[in-house]
Amino acid sequence: MTRGDTIALVTRLVRDQSGLIMETDVAAALDLAVLRYNADRDMDCILSEDENTLPQRHHHAVASWAAGILFDQLAAHHSGTSEPTLQADTIDYASKSRDYAARAKQARTVYYDALGLTPGTPAPACAVVNWSRNPSGGPVGGAPPEGKSTS
Repeated sequence: MTRGDTIALVTRLVRDQSGLIMETDVAAALDLAVLRYNADRDMDCILSEDENTLPQRHHHAVASWAAGILFDQLAAHHSGTSEPTLQADTIDYASKSRDYAARAKQARTVYYDALGLTPGTPAPACAVVNWSRNPSGGPVGGAPPEGKSTS
């Protein structure tokens, strides 16, 4: 699957008929999704026109994350839409924002499920080990070895 195929997949997942999402937005969201994938998997994959090192089985997961980014943008755009002053229009303007936010959450869930990750539990960045030292050479909290005194 090429970068163009993955961009087409993201476009099909989002299906924005309003014209708010441009092709450059899709490409930027895909770049962010690849960065996220690399961070989550501790890898250095590339998805460009010339090179594709992203595993084939993970293209849909990465496309889903990119779609989630775009859904978040659409939700933010529609959240500023207010109710009309005259109540002749019966459209629930807030529902569009909620619908896009729900679709963003669902796209992220697809990403996490496809990669076998648990959301909200980042991989540890380091580990701490406490090496207890006893100056007497014996076990910590125990009696000193034979022949050694503690005074």
